[in-house]
Amino acid sequence: MNMTLVTDREKLRAWLEGLHARGRAVFPFLGPRAPRGMPDRVFPEPGSLASIKGLLLPAESLLDEPPAAGGPLLVWGVRPCDMKGVALIDEIFRKGFDDPPYEARRSRMRFAGVVCREEAPTCFCGELGVDRTDGAGMDLLVVEDGAAVFIRPLTKEGEAILSRFEAPFEVAAPSEEAGIEEIVAGIREARRREEVKGPRILKALESRRAGDALTGIADTCLVCGVCSFVCPLCWCFDVKDVPAAASGAVRVRCWDSCQLGRYARMAGGADPYLDAGARVRHRLLHKFVYIPRTYGMTGCTGCGRCARACPSGLDLREILRAVLEEAGP
Repeated sequence: MNMTLVTDREKLRAWLEGLHARGRAVFPFLGPRAPRGMPDRVFPEPGSLASIKGLLLPAESLLDEPPAAGGPLLVWGVRPCDMKGVALIDEIFRKGFDDPPYEARRSRMRFAGVVCREEAPTCFCGELGVDRTDGAGMDLLVVEDGAAVFIRPLTKEGEAILSRFEAPFEVAAPSEEAGIEEIVAGIREARRREEVKGPRILKALESRRAGDALTGIADTCLVCGVCSFVCPLCWCFDVKDVPAAASGAVRVRCWDSCQLGRYARMAGGADPYLDAGARVRHRLLHKFVYIPRTYGMTGCTGCGRCARACPSGLDLREILRAVLEEAGP
């Protein structure tokens, strides 16, 4: 499973187009409003807001959703930061408790991940220890290099999907494989020069010395919740009964956010997170303290989607820098 395969972009596109037409390939970076036909591009662009979360946990779904048709589904174009999100959400919905709709969706998926050769301006994954060449959790790892596309099967499931759907790949020449190793090594070397700040952030927030850094957020935050909705590691949901003509009502699971009003309201009207500053502090504690304590991984991958989506221009990187500065060494 360590061999490297190669094809060109035109052959790759034709293969993916055939899979897509048969319902065997999806492109999560296009989001829920993706066109029905084959998309114009088959690789995610830096700065794409959509993540794989929408496939794993749709914005709205029936609580007793029937299982989808069987057979493997190729999830193409997943970034390493998104796979970190998959690992955490799996901890919740596969190991934390039994969730049949989630398991039915998740068990079909075969992930074809891409090495990130270019970052969006808001990305800071390296500061949180994410390796942009990491294939953890993926079945196939893909590297673009000009007109050529290289793919490396990482699991037996990855090998099987290439064989079952007759992928147009050939074994790469040793010189081509050496070129890919050089690209990967260059990306890793650049990441090694970045400071991994996750442990410092955890320590600063645990110390409770970073309160003033969050006081100005209440004047800026619109409490719209979009940061949670675009985050690949936010999984909170609500359950609602919705009128339906056939059965009278259906029970629907839909996304929710700790940044929205009434999220934490208790019986009698008490709410520990009345203002935006308290909500943002809770969000930071959840991602950088509670999740690491419980699951051994940070609840943020540094993908920067929240900063790109925020209508008020709040940038998590700036908030975290202010927290670290206020907490001190």
